[in-house]
Amino acid sequence: MCSFLCTTRSLANSSNLLLKLRGPDHTERIRYKNFNIVHNLLDISRQTAIQPIIEDDKLLLYNGEIYKPESLIDTQLILPLYKRNGHQFVNSINGEYAIAIIDGNNIFLYSDVFGTKPLFYSVEGSDIGISTYSSELSLLKFKDIKRVEPSTYIHIDIKSSNITIYNHSGFDLTEYKTTYDDCIRSFENACRLRCNDRFAVGLSSGHDSGSILQWCVDNNKGNFYYVVTNREDVDVMLHRKRLCIEKGLGYKEIDFHKNKYIHNHFEENMLSSKMEEYKKYKGEPSTMMISKLLRKVKSDGIDIFIAGQGGDEIVSNYIEDDIFFTDLKVQFPWKNFYYGENRLYIDQFEYIGGVYGVEVRYPFLDREFVQEFLHLTLELKNKFYKSVISEYLNRNNMPTKTEKVGFSME
Repeated sequence: MCSFLCTTRSLANSSNLLLKLRGPDHTERIRYKNFNIVHNLLDISRQTAIQPIIEDDKLLLYNGEIYKPESLIDTQLILPLYKRNGHQFVNSINGEYAIAIIDGNNIFLYSDVFGTKPLFYSVEGSDIGISTYSSELSLLKFKDIKRVEPSTYIHIDIKSSNITIYNHSGFDLTEYKTTYDDCIRSFENACRLRCNDRFAVGLSSGHDSGSILQWCVDNNKGNFYYVVTNREDVDVMLHRKRLCIEKGLGYKEIDFHKNKYIHNHFEENMLSSKMEEYKKYKGEPSTMMISKLLRKVKSDGIDIFIAGQGGDEIVSNYIEDDIFFTDLKVQFPWKNFYYGENRLYIDQFEYIGGVYGVEVRYPFLDREFVQEFLHLTLELKNKFYKSVISEYLNRNNMPTKTEKVGFSME
């Protein structure tokens, strides 16, 4: 997780206060042509890949993670791909990212398939502003602030101020796969790509965290944090706790239920002046629990959190007692696929993670996993609640709570 700000306007005295929290390890400030640029680095690779990167009159700013050959730093991968393949490079990469490239008199902005990493821009006359957070552009008095939407890249012509919007990374809606095998393999690969460093996972008795736990058990990796709310299935949680201990995985419990009002008050004080969009999320019961969880994760020296976000929105669309998938070509994309609850909860993780400098990764939003799920026949999509996830759990005899609880409290 990193953050950046790029603008033709002079920076305000309060610029970069929230952005700095996302990238606490190094801040780089430069003047490039007519732009004031700030980049904040969260140094997960421990290779101090300072940005922006400038090559052949092309400047790169980047936030997130692109899953690539192990020998390469992803920041070293982007510009060569862009120079070789043009805008098509974005169709060949997999990850969670927001990318800005200044190429001569052109600016190009790229979001990943689900727009997991926030990226905003504004063009007002000859003034241009680009930022990880919209609040930074508001500080600079930009009024017409827009977001780079999912699966989108944007061309800004610096001379004319013209803006052109394009789509990338579309999905194939052909439903022809009659087994879960490829979809399960793609989920396991999504976990392998994202869980290649020291990482934390929030543990519950549900399907999504259970499937991530199963991958971690099979691969002897992971640090699990159970936020106690007295709403999880006790027997399932005991089984999952036992698995963590038997496999030598990290396991810690955070009791949020006891003295929950004191916990809420403390987390409110932590977030109120540091969290982007705090007013929007302060009423969400899960906000304060996620804050306490990610603060604990960071204090334990862990920079990566693996979230189950997308399991509900992609695989079930929250339907438990009846089928949802009836005619994919008519339904796609349903409200929660790119937007709705998916957008709400992705941003919640991003903005709370941004307070503590914790990068959030999303295996259920991996483009290959989602594509394999869409390829399943309607019968397989509807066979169980959270069909492919249930199948994965069943194959591994991983118990799970049948009633959906979610990351919330009574």
